[in-house]
This record gives sequence, C-alpha cells and structure tokens, in this order.
Amino acid sequence: MIEENKIREVVKEVISDELKSMLRDVSYRIGVLEDLKKENGRVHTSDLNLSTHFIDGYIFEDDSPTVGSVSWTDVQIAYQGEVHEVSDGDTEDKYLYWELVSPGVMQTSNDKPTLGGDDVLVGVNDDGTFEITMVSGKLTPGESLVDESVHENELANDAVSTAKLVDGAVKTGKLDDESVSSDKLAVDSVSTAKIVDEAVKSGKIGDGEVEEGKLNMATHFLF
Repeated sequence: MIEENKIREVVKEVISDELKSMLRDVSYRIGVLEDLKKENGRVHTSDLNLSTHFIDGYIFEDDSPTVGSVSWTDVQIAYQGEVHEVSDGDTEDKYLYWELVSPGVMQTSNDKPTLGGDDVLVGVNDDGTFEITMVSGKLTPGESLVDESVHENELANDAVSTAKLVDGAVKTGKLDDESVSSDKLAVDSVSTAKIVDEAVKSGKIGDGEVEEGKLNMATHFLF
C-alpha cells in the first residue's frame, strides 16, 4: 500500500507538471489568436523571423521563493522565427541567461557567462531583485557589462570619488616621487617608529630647540 501511494504521488506530480506546461502554452497562444481575431494589426513575437531575441509572456518575482532568490514563470523567448517555452524555475545565482542549444531551460550562474551569437543575457539577480536586460528602455545593470570593458577614456574627469576607493587600495607604487607634501600630513602623524634611525641630523634642529632635559647627562664631555 505504501509503495502504491508513492507511485500515485509520482504520477500525480508528473501529470500536474505536464498539464501546467500545456495550459501555459495554450493560454499564450489563445491570446495571440484573440489578437488576430480582433484584426488589431498587432505583431507578435511568433510572427517575427529576426536574429534578435525577444521575451514574451513572462513573470519574474523578487525574493521568491526565498529572500535573495528570484523566480520566473510563463517565459517565452522568440528567436529566428521560433518561440521557445522556458521551464518555470528559481535561482539564487547572479546571472540568468538563455542558450539556443538548450532552449527550454533558463541557465543560471554566479560567474559572468560567456555567450555565443545565438545566446542572450536575460537579466541579473541583484540580491533578490530581478533586473531584466532583454527589454528595451530598461536601464542596464552594471553586472551585465563585459569584464574590463570600461577603460580610462570612458571615465569622466573627477568621476572616481574617495568613497569609491577600497580601503588600502592606493599602494606606495601608485604615488609619484615627492607627491606627498607637508600640508597633506596630519598634525602628530609622524611617530617615532616611522623615523629611520639617525635620520634627524643637526641641520634639521633649530637653534635652541634641544632643552636641557632632553640631553643625556651620562654623556662624557672632553674640554
């Protein structure tokens, strides 16, 4: 009886998934046919045969099913005249993308993907907030830029503020010789430990600057 119940549950789950997929596709195509019936002149992604990716009928939810994750349902991606139904799913990964070799699956990765000419970045999961990149008119999230694609010429003058520098990011090798002037040193910023032994010569001591209390009286003097 227990084994029979398990089989029933598995069959029920398979039928549920298959029916859900079929109903979603039927719903999408009924909508297309309804528009054609109205003769409203609307062109659908299924009518296009372009080497450009289009996304249609999609729902993305933030922090779903858990905080930091995003989920998707009813995603249809049209490419070169074919509409591909993408299986529902969710992920905690950073990048969501689509590949022609696996058209029914939403690919995900925490590493920035290397996409071929037939592939496309769908969007970015920003700690549970989905930022879509396939829809025109949307701002492009910084994570979608190609690594090392922003060069010096793309940065405006004074664009990098102090707040944007990581602590300890400016190393000695990045400082020009003699570039730190005295007015850049805070008062009392040079401690004894930072002075090289025997670095203070007599020429650096002003007349009458050494008080009697600073002299080592155990020193022998020859007259």
